[in-house]
Amino acid sequence: MVFATLLGCSSATSSALGNSGQSVDGGAGDGAVDAPPGFQMAPHPSVTGGLVPKGSGPILAHMKLVTVTFAGYEHEADVQAFGSWLPGSTWLTTVGGEYGVGAGTSAGSVVLQETAPSTVTLPDVGAFVAARVMNGTLPASLANDADYLYVVYYPATTAVHIVASDAGCLAAGGFHASYARNGLYFTYAAIPDDCASLFPGLGLDPLSFVEFDASHEIVEAASDPYTVATDGTNVVSGPSAWRITDTSNPWSAFGGEIGDACTSRCVRESGFTVQRIWSNQAASQGQDPCVPAVAPYFGTSPTGSGVVTVSAGSSAQVPLVGWSAAPGITWKLLPDTGPYITSQFVPGAQSQPASLSNGTTGTLTVSAVAGTPSGSRGIVFLSSSPSPTPAALAYANRTLWPVMVEVP
Repeated sequence: MVFATLLGCSSATSSALGNSGQSVDGGAGDGAVDAPPGFQMAPHPSVTGGLVPKGSGPILAHMKLVTVTFAGYEHEADVQAFGSWLPGSTWLTTVGGEYGVGAGTSAGSVVLQETAPSTVTLPDVGAFVAARVMNGTLPASLANDADYLYVVYYPATTAVHIVASDAGCLAAGGFHASYARNGLYFTYAAIPDDCASLFPGLGLDPLSFVEFDASHEIVEAASDPYTVATDGTNVVSGPSAWRITDTSNPWSAFGGEIGDACTSRCVRESGFTVQRIWSNQAASQGQDPCVPAVAPYFGTSPTGSGVVTVSAGSSAQVPLVGWSAAPGITWKLLPDTGPYITSQFVPGAQSQPASLSNGTTGTLTVSAVAGTPSGSRGIVFLSSSPSPTPAALAYANRTLWPVMVEVP
């Protein structure tokens, strides 16, 4: 799922895909700069807390992607080209390979000669696709091939929700799920067309936003297809493949799937905008876990576990440290809070100093208003960016680190 309030992409074009990045000891990878001899990254907690475990659920090892649009959709030709390119792209095999997701194929594009609904929910989309698979409008294998992934692009006139009561783009900029009923099985994704307009400061044009959004949902649908499921009537939980399911882990706050912790980072590949994706391999090696890497790795993290207890009506301080894989990098620190779908309340958050560099220490002050229910969890994302202005965050090598605030 996409956390829209954290969206933003790097303007860099990856010159070579792979688990590249700046290593802890200063060795450079693609897009990075060699650190001088003797330079040391400041000690900080390992990013391996964000490693995404393998569950019992299946994956789509070789997806068969079907691009679905409605007549008159403004990006029709562009998303059809995107859907033809992505399944066989180096980007997919690079970011998906360690999770068992290999090259797929395009199973074609279908333009529906009907008016898109004004609003849809997750079960609605599942039932909608199922009906058109059954009547032959959408392609499917006679053997009920479960590798089919239907990506439905909705026009701006359609509000896309996971559940009817959510905030649409403000909660999640699209979703993926699986469908199972009467022997029919498939995976699908819903991509809205109106989210970019809500976040003009990100600097992403509507088409780039749609491509970014679709790349996120497609790679997650392939690597974790059955974690959310429907029979067309309600939403249920299914077996996860690659997902952090431990909600006490701060890294689960992003959403838990391989696209979620890197939602704020994108690159341009073959003329398309695609998201950088979490790599367990890179994280385990102390490199930038969001691949492909585009610049030296840096960030701000709590010096402890990343979990802090705050009583309702009070505050607490969390020690911070800045770190970078190369010298000369200075960045702004912005504690990012919001009504995320993984949060039960919005904590107060202030940090100092405003700018950090390798080895700089700081403090995050978090608070919970009086009356916050006992047992509630809130999230603060430590957003580190070289850019001093929010409007440029979409084009910075921004990094995020989660802090979980618990009310006893």
